[in-house]
Amino acid sequence: MTRLTLKNINKMKFNYIFILILFPFFLSAQGGLIIESGAKVVVSDSPQIVINNGKFKNDGDFTAGSSTVHITGTTGVVNSTIGGMAITSFNNLNINKTSNDVRLDFDIMVNGNIEMNGGLLILNYSDIGLSGDIIGEKETTRITGTEGGAIIKSLELDTPNGANPGNLGVEITSPIDLGMTMIRRSHVQMDNEGNHSINRRYDICLLYTSPSPRDRG
Repeated sequence: MTRLTLKNINKMKFNYIFILILFPFFLSAQGGLIIESGAKVVVSDSPQIVINNGKFKNDGDFTAGSSTVHITGTTGVVNSTIGGMAITSFNNLNINKTSNDVRLDFDIMVNGNIEMNGGLLILNYSDIGLSGDIIGEKETTRITGTEGGAIIKSLELDTPNGANPGNLGVEITSPIDLGMTMIRRSHVQMDNEGNHSINRRYDICLLYTSPSPRDRG
């Protein structure tokens, strides 16, 4: 078992651990990257951080830089999770599980892209704040969460024509400027007098009241 655990070292009169990650590293065999309360990880440049058959747990402070975090593995273990007590902001996140899936145990932010190469990313009542796009999503490898949770993307939509923000799977067309718009994709099945929906729902909210600020003169 390989596990990297970063602990608070206040007993040594330091406020935090400062680790500068400059190179790819590999964590495997039901281990993972565990950042405990009071610890701080700062990633420099754009390394590939690979967690194989393990977990990413952040109870401290993780600064992603331009890194890509890969959650990989072939073993059907139950602890392929992303969580902790802190909301983690990733740059890019890559899911590639050929056996078992990846489960969120807390909300996350992804400032770049989420790339789906294998397995499911299960929301598990948690939300993903997405700035970039979802790449490679298909039936066999996708983001889902039939119990709860959502993928949320906000952006400016200027007279959109077939826009598919974040590759969330909904196209938006409008002859007018919609301004700042929030798209929320969730997967809880809706029930209407015994009629059931598919496991996908979109809530689209215009964050500016009409007319938008740029149209008010």
